[in-house]
Amino acid sequence: MYLYYLALLCEKSKDYITAMDNYMKCLNQSLFSYQSLDERKNSELQLQSIDKTTISLIPHWTDKPKAFLQEMKGEVMLRICMLKKEMGAIDQAMTMCNSLLEDTISDSIRSNALCIKGLLHEIQSQFPDSEVAYRSALSLLPGHSIALERLGRVYLRYRETIPAAVQCFFKSVETNPSNHMSWYLLGRCYMATSQYNDACEAYNRSININPNDAQVWCSLGVLYYAFGQYREALG
Repeated sequence: MYLYYLALLCEKSKDYITAMDNYMKCLNQSLFSYQSLDERKNSELQLQSIDKTTISLIPHWTDKPKAFLQEMKGEVMLRICMLKKEMGAIDQAMTMCNSLLEDTISDSIRSNALCIKGLLHEIQSQFPDSEVAYRSALSLLPGHSIALERLGRVYLRYRETIPAAVQCFFKSVETNPSNHMSWYLLGRCYMATSQYNDACEAYNRSININPNDAQVWCSLGVLYYAFGQYREALG
């Protein structure tokens, strides 16, 4: 399992190449580890194509049930999709998302894959397709906070339907109160409808969760400045 966590650390430090390498090793490991001994012998040629480090780690997975390994495979593929997105390989990320959705996996993995697919459509300005992806994710898990946040963002930025966006962001923070982006976007909606006290509260909720998001501080500063609270605007 440590390969997976090592890859997460590499990804967090933006060492995407090393992270991708470790995710691929982890993926290969999970694909072969639930084979029986006889099946492994039959897969000898395939195993020879995996480097020695990965082969040496395969026994650590042998006591895990197949369902766990399938779920782990899905998690790794999700991370690879996001890495490919970060590296600009949008088409490859989309292909992997579609491949993942064709597998027999849990609703949790499938809904997360649909969220990534929706984001990839957004990057390509394919907003109707992104809306479909987010709605599909919510049909699997109605309380999926990220899907609600991103669907609300589609409503807010591309359809300009603020009431529908507010409903999505409100449901998102009800499901996951620590989703700082939903609080921020909810504040944006309140600003657009001149509900300034509510906007201020939403911005502060977002900052309390994630004090390092510059765009939230900027929006809060603009709000304070508009009301002549210059000291507060300066932070």
